[in-house]
Amino acid sequence: MKSAQDLTRPLRVLVVEDDLVNQRVTTANLSGHEITMAGTGTEALAALRCEKFAGTSDVSALPDLVLLDLFLPDMTGEEVCRRIRGMAGGAAVLPVVAYTASQEPMDVDSAREAGMIACLGKPLDLQALRQALRGVRPDLAARLVLGGRGLPGQQAPSAMSGIGRSGSARPMSSQGLNHAASSPYTAHSSGVSASSEEEWAGLRTALGTAGWAEAVEIFREDSQRYVAAISAAAAAEDWSALAAAAHKLAGCSGSLQQKALKNHASRLERQCRGPAPTLARNLLAELETHWKTSLRQLEG
Repeated sequence: MKSAQDLTRPLRVLVVEDDLVNQRVTTANLSGHEITMAGTGTEALAALRCEKFAGTSDVSALPDLVLLDLFLPDMTGEEVCRRIRGMAGGAAVLPVVAYTASQEPMDVDSAREAGMIACLGKPLDLQALRQALRGVRPDLAARLVLGGRGLPGQQAPSAMSGIGRSGSARPMSSQGLNHAASSPYTAHSSGVSASSEEEWAGLRTALGTAGWAEAVEIFREDSQRYVAAISAAAAAEDWSALAAAAHKLAGCSGSLQQKALKNHASRLERQCRGPAPTLARNLLAELETHWKTSLRQLEG
C-alpha cells in the first residue's frame, strides 16, 4: 500500500530531449518535480542502466515516467522505447510518453507500436499528460496535478540533472504553466497569436527574466541554423534532411509559442515527407518571413 508521502512526493521524470529551448520549457512546465535530462537516446538508456536502476525490481528506485522525443540525434524515440521495454526489472514497464513537434498519424502509430502510451505535442501540456497517465497509472496522474499547482508545502522549483546537447544542460528556476486540456492523441498547435497572448505571458513568467532571455538567445542561434539547413537541403534536393531540419524548427518555435512559424515549419515537414516533396520549394520564401517575424516578437 502506498503511503501518504508516496501520494504527494514529486514525480521523478526522465526527459529525453536534445533541443535546449525545449529542455528549458519542459523543465518550467514540470516545476515541482524531479527531472533528469538526457540529450540523446544513448544517454537515456545509460541512465536507466546505471547502478541505481539496472535490473532492479524496486520501482521506487526508478523514474516514474519517461518523456521521449521521437527525433533524437543518435536514434529514434521508437528505438529507445523498444530498448527500454527489453530491459530487465522495473524499467521495462515504465510509462513512456512520446512528445514531439510532429503528431502525424504515422508518428502516433509508430509510437504506439513501440510501446508508448501516448503521443503529445510540444510544448508539453500537463492536462494532456495527466489524461494519458490516468488510464495506466492514475496515481501518477494525481501527483502530476499536484505538481502542476505546486506540491503541498513545496514552493521550490523543479530540479534538473543530467546533460543535454554538448553536455550543456543547466538547472533553471521556474514555476509550472497551466494549459487547456487536450487529447493525448490529438495534434494541438501553440504560438503567439491573439488567442495565445496569455500563454506567452505565462511562459515568460515561468522562465523568469534571465531564463527567458537565455531561451530566446538559444532560439535565435538554433533557428538560424535550422533555416540555413532547410535552404541547403532544398538546393541539394535532399528532402529527408529538409524534413528533419523543419521538424527541429517546428519544435523549438512551438515551445516559445511562435504559432505561425511552428505551423509553417510543420507544413514544410509534411510536404517533404509526402508524395510530392519538390513542392516544398514553394514554402521557403514564406518560411523566411515567419522566422524573421518570430525573432522580432521574441526580442522585442
